[in-house]
Amino acid sequence: MKINYNGSTIEIKDNLTLHSFVLELQLESRTIAAAVNEQIVPKKNWEKFYLQEGMTVDIFNLVAGG
Repeated sequence: MKINYNGSTIEIKDNLTLHSFVLELQLESRTIAAAVNEQIVPKKNWEKFYLQEGMTVDIFNLVAGG
């Protein structure tokens, strides 16, 4: 199935959760945030949030500063 990830169309497995997607990308989940279709998905929901065909997923690195 195809989704839009950070501005590019990519192919992913069916029945993939947001959590599994982040793991497959080998991203450090402690330092990122994810939005699906322009809505932030809380990390506590990632394991239950299934990606679907055509969704737009944006992943952001969190940066601390002053």
